[in-house]
Amino acid sequence: STARELLLVIPSAEIQPLVESIVKPKLSSSFEIVVGKDFASFEAALASHPSFVLCCGMFMPGLKELVVQIIEQSGRAKPRWIHSLLAGVDHLLTPAVTTSGCPWT
Repeated sequence: STARELLLVIPSAEIQPLVESIVKPKLSSSFEIVVGKDFASFEAALASHPSFVLCCGMFMPGLKELVVQIIEQSGRAKPRWIHSLLAGVDHLLTPAVTTSGCPWT
């Protein structure tokens, strides 16, 4: 069997119901989906995957810091794609994000 790719989801309150009702059922055969709001929620999964996709919900306190922490402390796992539901992500474009080499949408 093919290994599933890692999808990390940082949900805002607005998208949490959609993650549970739509995202997980539709993508769970292709992705190991880990939902959390702190680095500890993602740490074990990051240790066992070579890469990951990160999906961020709407703005929430500490989002910028968490995205940077995930990228900087992901160990051997490298970000393959970062997706945000926010329209203006300039405040999230830190050196850790811009030098990661992955696309940001």
